[in-house]
Amino acid sequence: MGYGFSLPDNPADHFSIGFTPAIAAYINATKALRSLENGGRLKALVDSPDRGNPESIRNHCVYIRDMEPEFSRDFLEDISIALENPRECSKAALCPQSKFDLLDAPLSRNKLQVVCTVLMILQKGELAIRKHDRDLPERPQNIKQVDGARYRQNQLDILDRVIESLTRRLSRLSNRNTSAVECVHIIRLDDALEECPKRLLKDLRSVLNTGMKSRDPNKIRERGGTDFAFTVWLCGLWISQQPYPEEHQDQEYLEMEISAHLSHWLRLLHQSYPYDGKDGQAPHHHSSAVQEVQRAQWLDPVRNQAFGKGTIADPASTVATYMDAIRATIDKHHRSIYNNPEVTEQRLEWCYKVIKYEGVWFPNLTDKEEDDEWVLCLESENY
Repeated sequence: MGYGFSLPDNPADHFSIGFTPAIAAYINATKALRSLENGGRLKALVDSPDRGNPESIRNHCVYIRDMEPEFSRDFLEDISIALENPRECSKAALCPQSKFDLLDAPLSRNKLQVVCTVLMILQKGELAIRKHDRDLPERPQNIKQVDGARYRQNQLDILDRVIESLTRRLSRLSNRNTSAVECVHIIRLDDALEECPKRLLKDLRSVLNTGMKSRDPNKIRERGGTDFAFTVWLCGLWISQQPYPEEHQDQEYLEMEISAHLSHWLRLLHQSYPYDGKDGQAPHHHSSAVQEVQRAQWLDPVRNQAFGKGTIADPASTVATYMDAIRATIDKHHRSIYNNPEVTEQRLEWCYKVIKYEGVWFPNLTDKEEDDEWVLCLESENY
C-alpha cells in the first residue's frame, strides 16, 4: 500500500505482529544473559545483529507459505520467553531451548500459553478490521478504494487461515486423550470441583457459597470468582495432605487421597515455589545474572498489551477477602478442613500466586459469545 497499489492474492502479504518496547527489551536482555551464562559468548558475537536489536524483536509477522501459516524468524521463541512463569524461567536459564516447535510433544504450560496468546492476539486483530464492515461502501468507488479493499481482504484471508489453523491445533493440544498431553493436565474450574475428594468438596462448596453465593462453576465464572475458587481449591488440596490438629484426629479427618497427577503437581509446586510461611512469596530461582533483569510486573505481557488482563495486581489485599470468606465459613462449620492453623493469609497468597503463574487464558473456540477462560496446567514433576 505504501507504493500506491495492491496485488490480488499477493503471496508476499503478511500480517504484522509484535511486542511493546518494554517486552522487547526484556526478551533481548534475557536472551543475552542466557547466552553468556551458558558459555555462549562467541555465539553471541557471531549471531545475526538483528537478534540483539530490540526493534527486530518488536517487529514480527505471520504469513502463508505452501498453504500453511508461518511466523517470522524467532517469533515463537521470543513470545515463549515473554510468557515464561518463574518455574519455566529458572529451567530455561539452566537449559535454554534452541528451537520452539508448536508440534513438539509433550505439551507444556508455556507452549499452551504461546498458542492461546497468539490466537487471541490474531482474533483481536481480525475484530479490529471487521469492526469497520458496516462503514464500507458495498463496492469500491475508485482505484484507491479498490487497492484498499484488496489489501484488506488479503489481511483477512491471512488471519482467517492462521486462526483456523491455531484453533485446530489448540483443540488437539487441549484434548486429554491425545498423546501430546501426556505430561500436562488442563484443569478447568469444573474439573477442579469434580476431582476433589468428597470430604474436601463438601467444605470447598461451603466456602464458595459464602464467598460467591454459589457453588456452580458457570455462575462463579460469571461473577468473576474463578481466581477465588481455584485459590481456595488449591489451599484445600494442600491442607488435605497435611496432618490434622489433634482435635480432628478421627476417622472422618484421616488424610484424603487425591489423584496421582494432583499429588505429583503439589510436589512440583513446592519444589518450584518454596514457601517459608512468612510472606506468601513464590520466589524465583533464576541464576544470578537473570535476576539482574528488572522485569516489569506482568504475568502475561502479551495479553496485558492486547486485552488488559492477567496481572497480579495486589495479592495481599485480594487474599484478605478470600480469608474473610473462609473465616465466615468456619464460624458456621467448625469441623471444616479449612479450620486449620495452617490456613493463613500467607498460605492463601502462595496458592493465589501459584494459580496465576501456572494457568493460562484459554480462548473461546466456539461460535458462542463466551468469554475466555482461566485454566490451570498441571505438569508432571518429571517434565
